[in-house]
Amino acid sequence: MTKQSKKPQSNALKSEKYWSQRGKSLYKYRGEKFYTVTPIPYYYKRRKLLLDLVYDYFDKKSINNILDFGCGDGWYINHFKKQFKNKFFYGCDISPVMVNEAKLLKAGKIEVSKNGIPFNIQFDMIYCFAVWAHIMDKSVLEKSCRQIYDKLIPGARFLLFEQTGKKEKSGENWSKRTENFYLEMAKRNGFILEKKHFISFPLFRLYEKFLMPRIYKLFLSGSNYTEKCINANKSSYLKKQHEILIKLASLPIFKNIKFSEGNTLFVFKKKC
Repeated sequence: MTKQSKKPQSNALKSEKYWSQRGKSLYKYRGEKFYTVTPIPYYYKRRKLLLDLVYDYFDKKSINNILDFGCGDGWYINHFKKQFKNKFFYGCDISPVMVNEAKLLKAGKIEVSKNGIPFNIQFDMIYCFAVWAHIMDKSVLEKSCRQIYDKLIPGARFLLFEQTGKKEKSGENWSKRTENFYLEMAKRNGFILEKKHFISFPLFRLYEKFLMPRIYKLFLSGSNYTEKCINANKSSYLKKQHEILIKLASLPIFKNIKFSEGNTLFVFKKKC
């Protein structure tokens, strides 16, 4: 009797397992819980800039029903609900572990979904922050874009925030794509670009690209790079080092260096 070979796991199942594991790798910074593998002082600074950029869109009186596509642990839903108490927030994510964390906040209606948006309503705005970089299958990405378009009322906005670079690069669980990749996909699915904002700290990104992998390899434990990144964010020494670097990187003399890698906020609009 021949032994049957195991079927390869689907991208969706791999992604669900990856994020469920990430959801258990929590650590604290400035009194908050985090699980990001991005150096935490850089993540914290970048998030502050993103929140400043999107505030006016959430503040519009015409916007009431808002969806967080790939809501993770619900941090953004909770943050925006505290500021805009009369608006209705929804969230969906592939990971049951993350969704359970999000539901504990009781800031919106949140569901596990492995196949798109599970709510039978039209939204005034949808946002997707640092999610599409982790959808490796481009056909799934295309389907997500079409679903988001279909779930918006005419004239509504889709806020997309992703890491971008000059050339496409991929790891096991992430993909850094070009701005043009997202622009062309959005256009194919009916969106109009309203605005885009690029966020980068060139000095820190150069450190992150060339020095950080060597430091992590030499001084941190972990069976893979993701674990090393989590352990780096738990290290008081490395957190302090990264805090100093991000302060230096925020100085005008360094911010003015031209560098193509960073994060882009796209503001897309559905045709009326």
